[in-house]
Amino acid sequence: MTTEYAALTEIPVTEEHIKKCAFSSWYQAFKGHTPRAEVIKPLPAAFVKYLEQDGIRLAQEEGSVSFYNQNLEQTAENDYSDWEGGDSGTERSSEPVDPLVDFPEVHAQVKRVIARFGAVAPKLNWSAPKDATWLLPNNSMKCSEVNDVYLLLNGSSHVMHDLEGAFDECSDEVNEKPTPELVLREWFNLNPALEFRVFVRNGEILGASQRDLNYYDYLKPLEEQLKAAIEGFVYDIALPRFPEDTFVADVYIPRPFTKVWLIDINPFARKTDPLLFSWNELCTLKPDDDGQLELRLVAENNIGRFAAKEHSENQVPLDVVEAGLNPQSMQKLVETWQDMLKIQEEEE
Repeated sequence: MTTEYAALTEIPVTEEHIKKCAFSSWYQAFKGHTPRAEVIKPLPAAFVKYLEQDGIRLAQEEGSVSFYNQNLEQTAENDYSDWEGGDSGTERSSEPVDPLVDFPEVHAQVKRVIARFGAVAPKLNWSAPKDATWLLPNNSMKCSEVNDVYLLLNGSSHVMHDLEGAFDECSDEVNEKPTPELVLREWFNLNPALEFRVFVRNGEILGASQRDLNYYDYLKPLEEQLKAAIEGFVYDIALPRFPEDTFVADVYIPRPFTKVWLIDINPFARKTDPLLFSWNELCTLKPDDDGQLELRLVAENNIGRFAAKEHSENQVPLDVVEAGLNPQSMQKLVETWQDMLKIQEEEE
């Protein structure tokens, strides 16, 4: 690749480009090249309101055996986002949304999909709630029951971006809000070292980057094999099937490195993480005459630079997570915190 240096380059992004990158827009075209999934669309307004409301209200089905209703002291409303008691007499401005009451059909459909696949990884149109995996005991996107799905979606800033800011970078006039969709992908164990982000512009691969920014000593010897697999997939499969020639693809290449799985298609926009590139660099890169793909891997001497765990800024102590599922524990945690602050103030 060669680079033409320039000031910060504007990236024109259209509403149509964003829409074409939504999961349901491309999934059918890539069947056989992407993990199995089921799309629930359109979602009722109550489901969207459920994701947007403050706090988390999980489904509590009578007689069900679940991690979420074992040894759990419930309030009269069974609402885990608030607790009873205190001096406040303030009433809620509106009733919280209950999955069993307000969108029972979607709730039942999510349960059926989980039963069919065994476990699922949820996402909305564009974004997966990877920033909320710390809320689950397995610290992953693996959802084995319906409340796992609700907990991830409710705790994710990425999901809220899909609902409220999907078209923020569009340079053209946006006439409507996106139609939210819930995607439930069949869960499989993915080796993060073998997932790559590929940047394509005007039908040419600008470069590819390792997605998990940790050092893996076995990747460098595989570089040429991985590059060949990426090029074959983009030019033979992705470009002929996707309706635009500019996009960012996330791919997974498991052993023996001959089959490429499409994990996601992202907008060619600054909101998409450039990883080991920069967006100004990507905007000014020009394919070399020899057509050599540049695959960027984390080098051994850069371990310290990329050592931080992904989405670690969203994580909180375990006692806070546990308290969030129990109103009385949350109240006790707040009281303890207030006592600690009072002691600190007295000492000062």
